[in-house]
Amino acid sequence: KKPAHLLEPSATLCGEVRVAPIGIPEEASGAVGARIWENHPSNWIKAFPAPGKATHKHRRGKLLVWCPGPEGSASATLGAARLAARAGARIGAGWTTIACDPSALAVLALEPLAAIVRPTDLDGFTGLTIEHDALVIGPGMSKGPPAEAVLAAGLAAARTVVLDAGALVLLAAEPDAAWRAPTGLSAVLTPHEGEFARLWPDIAAEAWSRLDKARAAAERCRAVVVLKGADTIVAAPDGRAAINVHASPWLATAGSGDVLAGLIGGLLAQRMAPFEAACAGVWLHGDAGLRQGPGQIADDLPPMIPLTLRALLGGHRLLVGLGVGGVGPQPQRVGDDLLQRFIFAGVQRLLHEVLQILRDRDGRFHGSALPSVQISIDLGDRHHVSVFQLQVRQVREVIALMLVGHALDRNDGAIAARQAVDGA
Repeated sequence: KKPAHLLEPSATLCGEVRVAPIGIPEEASGAVGARIWENHPSNWIKAFPAPGKATHKHRRGKLLVWCPGPEGSASATLGAARLAARAGARIGAGWTTIACDPSALAVLALEPLAAIVRPTDLDGFTGLTIEHDALVIGPGMSKGPPAEAVLAAGLAAARTVVLDAGALVLLAAEPDAAWRAPTGLSAVLTPHEGEFARLWPDIAAEAWSRLDKARAAAERCRAVVVLKGADTIVAAPDGRAAINVHASPWLATAGSGDVLAGLIGGLLAQRMAPFEAACAGVWLHGDAGLRQGPGQIADDLPPMIPLTLRALLGGHRLLVGLGVGGVGPQPQRVGDDLLQRFIFAGVQRLLHEVLQILRDRDGRFHGSALPSVQISIDLGDRHHVSVFQLQVRQVREVIALMLVGHALDRNDGAIAARQAVDGA
């Protein structure tokens, strides 16, 4: 693919894009030394941190998230740090801490957290930053001397940092508006279009593509830049870049960016390199949004991460959760009519996802793969039943959709399923 196939608005205008081989051998394309990719797990999966049998929580990395007090944040945004911390824990950080202004403790204590909450002053925050492997700072922050002091302390003490939201606003307020990552600091900046324009107004004013703007900004600030949008760009200071289109428009909701910051921070805490961590975080964030679907809010995203990780790390296994309404107040069994409605409504999307995970980065299929794909169907509060198994015996064909669960007494559903597959 070319960048225009992935960048908006040309991507939408292109319609469906199919990549077809034209005889160029794979070794030749690898010799070109491409610096721009479509964001895909094949580009970073080898670097993705997965715990081994001997791994314990301290080896999985420590993540620190700063939560400002009411004087450094609108009280309604104190949940931003909580979202980031929850995402960091879900993505695998073994130890997640929320360092907070003492005045924020009462709000953070309103609901259970997987993170440890540490009320602290500025000196204590500096000490905590040194003790942790990565820092997320910015969610929920606003302007003011307290926030400025915390940001300065964090940048001075941290080894690896994600700068988001309010931290970016503070950096943009510097007189020369030309912040650069200090030597020895690995930083990932996650601006949306507005924050990007405030940070780098001269670059934003250029008649360049979003890709070129993000790469120029990354080179200038000596940090990884994640320019968020429908075609999120991840750019490294050395010129590498990835374009992400694996996402849902329903991610455009308050707090979604805080979850992304936490995902990237959690991967950095596990010592994943900044560019790869940013690419992985963006893809996983988009995948969680796709799985959750319409009506999602930011709080829905962290619980989707285990499903995404299971699909990513479990070989060719894919869990898909689909809610089916209209079951009734006290459902006892899945009716054949309901099952058929589910199959015909969802099978096309399911098959598309199955084939997507079989494609490699160049759009070709793995001919030797024989995956088994479990589909988890949520049928209301009283039922959570795994009833389907897809077997893919030839790369481009789904041979059978077989019912293997315990929720059905007859084989009528299997016939309907097979008909649905043939029709799709």
